[in-house]
Amino acid sequence: MCIHWLHVVQDALDRASLTEKDLSAVAVTIGPGLSLCLCVGVRKARSVAGNFSLPIVGVHHMEAHALVARLVEQELSFPFMALLISGGHNLLVLAHKLGQYTQLGTTVDDAIGEAFDKTAKWLGLDMRRSGGPAVEELALEGDAKSVKFNLCLCVPWGGNEAPFRRS
Repeated sequence: MCIHWLHVVQDALDRASLTEKDLSAVAVTIGPGLSLCLCVGVRKARSVAGNFSLPIVGVHHMEAHALVARLVEQELSFPFMALLISGGHNLLVLAHKLGQYTQLGTTVDDAIGEAFDKTAKWLGLDMRRSGGPAVEELALEGDAKSVKFNLCLCVPWGGNEAPFRRS
């Protein structure tokens, strides 16, 4: 295991005033997502779990995003609605209970991360950190009131879902 990861894990435990004896398992994203990223995460989780003799718990990527809100807002109880916007996913979901979700809508074109990457490439921006930070850095130089943008409207799109369109 990369020594750097051990330091990251130890730093997180120290900041939380915990030791490995306080842990009951190691959670890791198992999908959906880019296979290379998922493989790296699983390898690191297996290593940490092996070092601490802990079981591994696989976590659905988008479910983890939805449930993070409950860490921040501890009064948040089921059911609740979540807008999940990440690099490759844009979803509006109704969380009924743990493990039970209804997808209310999704994007019908590019997810926001894909849109940022395409925009940054089109503008010839530095893509070493990805499109989002590159576009944000350029946007900070602009005038936020120079262009009036329309609101994103949801329109019926087959079935019961309400899609989002960004283009």
